[in-house]
Amino acid sequence: MRACRYYLVIVFALLTTGCELSKYPIDDPAQIKTDKRLIGKWSEKSSKSKDDDVFIISRLNDYKYNILTKTKGQKAYTTCYLSTIDSITFLNVYIEDKDSYGGYIFYRILDINDQKKSMTLTGVNDTNLQYQYSPGEVRRYIKENLNNKAFFKDTLRLYKLP
Repeated sequence: MRACRYYLVIVFALLTTGCELSKYPIDDPAQIKTDKRLIGKWSEKSSKSKDDDVFIISRLNDYKYNILTKTKGQKAYTTCYLSTIDSITFLNVYIEDKDSYGGYIFYRILDINDQKKSMTLTGVNDTNLQYQYSPGEVRRYIKENLNNKAFFKDTLRLYKLP
């Protein structure tokens, strides 16, 4: 659980507990083109100070993003892409796990507010995702739990920095 917490801090500073990596994403391959509103420098605070975590999202290709996370003088890199289930958008974030095979964590995008230059996310928090054995099973399982509030953990608001 400690390693999981570390990865969430590195990726999106979602200080959650109980996450497990899913071996499979929601979609494979990625099917939704990148959304330019996600591209940029993001922080949990609307103004930057030197100790804040910063997440720099850039376009990798037509379907995927690179994420550079800068936190307390350290850097981490990962990739992600979008999936939609019943008109709800998710980020599939790939995490390299030194102790196992690597895998995916998922974030539901609750809101992208262009006027406030903010984005609100919530992490998928269910240990049963590790027991889904294909992208189709992951999609089905998340779809079955879309209205289950316990399935999601910790809401995070990120602000786009200039």
